[in-house]
Amino acid sequence: MLIGQIISLFGNSILRFSLSLFVLDQTESAVIFGAILALSMIPTVLFSPIDGALADRLSRQEIMVYLDSFTATLILLFGFFFAHSGSLAAITLLMIVLALIQAF
Repeated sequence: MLIGQIISLFGNSILRFSLSLFVLDQTESAVIFGAILALSMIPTVLFSPIDGALADRLSRQEIMVYLDSFTATLILLFGFFFAHSGSLAAITLLMIVLALIQAF
């Protein structure tokens, strides 16, 4: 379970980092890049204490399986619907949801 969690956290971090670099490449604006990174940190700061309390009460294996499955579905849907458009709003929303998942 520990190895699975390490891989999951590493994969989510790489994805969020690469999406940030994609935004920087597309917009060529450090302000937008920084704003999206800052927005994606808000769920982690706000929900980590709450999510930590929930994680202590629920099965860690089940949480990991459900959240990883949700993340995979989310990424597939994003890739299917928004990857070609490069929608900045969709990327921002995806990064916020991924930060929320990672906080849990």
